[in-house]
Amino acid sequence: MALIVDTGPLYAAMDRSDVDHGRCARLLQEAQEPLVVPAPVAVELDWLAGRRLRPAPFVEFLADVIDGAVEIADLKRDDYARVRELLLSYADL
Repeated sequence: MALIVDTGPLYAAMDRSDVDHGRCARLLQEAQEPLVVPAPVAVELDWLAGRRLRPAPFVEFLADVIDGAVEIADLKRDDYARVRELLLSYADL
């Protein structure tokens, strides 16, 4: 089983001033499961961290990707079809 990680915990682990920094950093460091980050999350994290923290934390994140500590999950064509289907189904929410 894998731990799929979204932008919030990744960013909080990077930003020492974030109220959830300690908790999120520990979660990511102590996880026994492989860490999987959807490709769109990586893009969002780059934008957010670069804007607020400068490039260094995202560069460290990329080192974890290169070292195999974090896997980036790319979306396939069928994934986008499912996203579209869900958006249409729940458009009124």
